[in-house]
Amino acid sequence: RGEKVTLPDGRTINGADLCGPTEIGRKIAYCTDTIFCDGAVDLAQDADVLIHEAT
Repeated sequence: RGEKVTLPDGRTINGADLCGPTEIGRKIAYCTDTIFCDGAVDLAQDADVLIHEAT
């Protein structure tokens, strides 16, 4: 959302500096490190980006 945040040490971070332009129509799938799930595969099927956390 581009909000400004002040850190405990007094520094200010402008969130707008960290955000790029909005891209309408993009699908991002985020999966965590859990047991295999067919439903997650179905949900991520046509994603433009897949982020999968695995440790």
